[in-house]
Amino acid sequence: MIDFYMIAGLGIFIVALAFFSVTVSGRGIDMIANPTINRYVFYSAKLSALITCAFIPVAGLYPQIRWWQTPAYLNGVALLLCVAGVGVATMAMKQLGDDLVAGLPDNGIHQLQTEGVYRISRNPLYLGVFLLMIASLIYAQHPLNILSGLTAIGIHHMIVLREEKYLIR
Repeated sequence: MIDFYMIAGLGIFIVALAFFSVTVSGRGIDMIANPTINRYVFYSAKLSALITCAFIPVAGLYPQIRWWQTPAYLNGVALLLCVAGVGVATMAMKQLGDDLVAGLPDNGIHQLQTEGVYRISRNPLYLGVFLLMIASLIYAQHPLNILSGLTAIGIHHMIVLREEKYLIR
């Protein structure tokens, strides 16, 4: 049953991301902006995050890919992290609105977000995705998942630090 809920949680995140992306793109806003780090490293981080998240449905549908059996309580922890990550990321995307872009926009942000979920975290979208990736790492133990998850988190941390410098200005 936990497999169903993990896959459903990821599905909700994908639907929310697609909805907000289509909405922003529909207004003529380019969602791919200027990366704060080397462009190839930036996109490798996005690909690594995608791979890590993809392990959730793969491990749910094909549990034999897991290298060891996760104790039930850890699957519960993974589910809680997944739900929390999807919730935080979805609230962040909703609040960002037209400022939902990958990288730094050429024309600057419309408005610095300091209310709602941004009152609690300076980077709730990253936080939500990090929680989702950590849920995947707990839920689907596989060397490729661990490598891609740690790579994504490490590179995204560098991106966050560079974006912070931009936001401070």
